[in-house]
Amino acid sequence: MADDVNRPCRYRSPRRQEQAEQTAGRIRDAAAALFRERGYDGASITAIAERAGVAAETVYARLG
Repeated sequence: MADDVNRPCRYRSPRRQEQAEQTAGRIRDAAAALFRERGYDGASITAIAERAGVAAETVYARLG
């Protein structure tokens, strides 16, 4: 019985996947816009995150 309690929940959520793809798209769009406006060196992770409406950690997690 203890094995049942400790086993991770495995499921797929199409809605969650869609949200993740939208977030990644917002990050890519924000980065592209900032690269055009400021150049590569002027587009910080913080600026990209702010423009995309996400945390800087999300930028790192989604795009490496």
